[in-house]
Amino acid sequence: MPGMHKLIVNPDTPSAWEIELKSGVNSIGRNQENDVWIDHSSLSSVHCQIVITERGAAIKDLGSTGGTF
Repeated sequence: MPGMHKLIVNPDTPSAWEIELKSGVNSIGRNQENDVWIDHSSLSSVHCQIVITERGAAIKDLGSTGGTF
């Protein structure tokens, strides 16, 4: 469906799962106030942002301890 954006976590593995993303800024982290809340010790409270625009997507690490890749 056009306009639908997804982040695939653990792609190509049996534990893969999808997160639907909205246009604009999507904050991801362990804190429940993020747009995408993931309660996992590998994430910082406010881990990263994924920005969706007409031109594509960009990811920005927000100083997380473990990094964003």
